[in-house]
Parts: sequence; C-alpha cells; structure tokens
Amino acid sequence: MSRVVMENIIAKLNLLEIAIPLEVLIAWEASDEAWCLKDAHKGLVYANARYGLLLKPIKEGKPSALAPFKLFIIAHDQRVIKERKK
Repeated sequence: MSRVVMENIIAKLNLLEIAIPLEVLIAWEASDEAWCLKDAHKGLVYANARYGLLLKPIKEGKPSALAPFKLFIIAHDQRVIKERKK
C-alpha cells in the first residue's frame, strides 16, 4: 500500500457525485491494485491512480492496457447491473 494524504482524500471525496465511505476511499487510494467505481449507466465515477494507468495509451497511437479486454469489461458491467451485485 502506498502512503495516503488525508487532505487529498477528503478533497477527492467532496468532488465525487455519489457517497463513498471514507474508509473505502482510503483503502482504494492506498491500494497497489486498480480500483474503479461506475454508476448504473456504466459511467466512470471514480478510479484510483493505478486504474488510471491502465486507461492511458501504452504509447502514442497505441491502445490502453485494458483495450484487449473491452468486451469482457462490457459483459462484466452488464452482469453486475443485471444481478445488482458488486
């Protein structure tokens, strides 16, 4: 886990459109794993820095690291919404 600056977490929490418990946001921000939260319309609400790295193109003109998994991500999002599970 990386070091988390509490002031930055609180500022980020205040910018979010939906309520996320502070403890969860702290854990996601400090995690070395990629985390994101989407709304019911599959819109990105939150992504930690590690997830943000996966969204960036690998090189100029190249797709992101997640691009090959696009269909799996869409299917997963649809299943989560259908089953109403995390």
